[in-house]
Amino acid sequence: MSPASSNLPKLANGVSVAKFDLSAGSQDVSISSVQLKRVGLGASQAVREVALFSNDSRISKIRTFGSSDDLVDIALSPALVLKAGSTETLTVKVNTEN
Repeated sequence: MSPASSNLPKLANGVSVAKFDLSAGSQDVSISSVQLKRVGLGASQAVREVALFSNDSRISKIRTFGSSDDLVDIALSPALVLKAGSTETLTVKVNTEN
């Protein structure tokens, strides 16, 4: 469900770069963190900050990618609870540098 590859605009806030679904099976599921990895040909510094959104509402603090590994751990507090049999789509949005 990620968008097709493209160039990120400079000095932009809230650019959607990926979407993914989380689904619960027969029991409720509690998600307390998500780890993301930045990949692609662009410079690591081009993406300044990242956050997770659900239904256009931010559900995480704004975080920054690690400079050496392009990883970011995003804590969800309170944890995101998926009810049994439900699916939730999360959107990854970034703020970019110039």
